[in-house]
Amino acid sequence: FRTQIAGLGRILANEYTIYIVLVEAFIGLADIFTPAAAIRTFLGGRKMNILVVDDDRDGRNCVSDFLREMGHEVTECGTGEEALKLFAVQDFSMVLSDIQMPGMSGLELLQKLLKQAPAGNVDIVLFTGFGDMETAIEALRAGAYDYLLKPVNIDELVAATERIAEHQTLRRENK
Repeated sequence: FRTQIAGLGRILANEYTIYIVLVEAFIGLADIFTPAAAIRTFLGGRKMNILVVDDDRDGRNCVSDFLREMGHEVTECGTGEEALKLFAVQDFSMVLSDIQMPGMSGLELLQKLLKQAPAGNVDIVLFTGFGDMETAIEALRAGAYDYLLKPVNIDELVAATERIAEHQTLRRENK
């Protein structure tokens, strides 16, 4: 399947620059990638199964929708207790969790998931709207892979997701 770059365009979506490539196939039909396809192409097509945990439904939906657009499989839930139940029956490469939630906090969830995860096969990113340096250090010391502030910056989310995808790839290759 021969392709030829016919043009390069640029759009802004949620503070993230996405390059759209116009491709001409060997049958002579021009097609344009969707923004989601452009993101997947940019990220190398690494697909992960991600669990998003946040009691704020709107924020959770926004982050989850963006991750789906990146090509990932995403499961959502609103509490740490729900997350533990889902984690027990499904494999996730990445968990993205709010810290400040009613009931079980994101830090408590982190500790329980790390005990439950087989051989550290999951990377956990915590985020919060009440961020300070102490909380970030506590999260990282407890075993979080990364720490983000709310509202989640798209550039930071993409960067964290890409680092985790690379980490997961290296983990599989070194088994």
